[in-house]
Amino acid sequence: TGTTRFGEKVTQGVVGPVADSSIDELLAAEMIILNGQSQPGPKTKTVIVVETPTIEVPLATRIAAHSKIIQAYGELLQLRMTK
Repeated sequence: TGTTRFGEKVTQGVVGPVADSSIDELLAAEMIILNGQSQPGPKTKTVIVVETPTIEVPLATRIAAHSKIIQAYGELLQLRMTK
């Protein structure tokens, strides 16, 4: 619980909801525009986006953080399934 470095609200480790035209917003969209035409979007119920700062954080540290999250994917999915 707190805020991101961009001032976005974090509750129980989850950021959002945030309308920022990011990949997670696209994946959760009910409708999208493709080639100028409106069509159904992916409507994904859960999106996990791993973001680590690129400035002042060594690549090896970022890779380690992403690896830990990938290894915990099953547990993260179970958290989603119980809500």
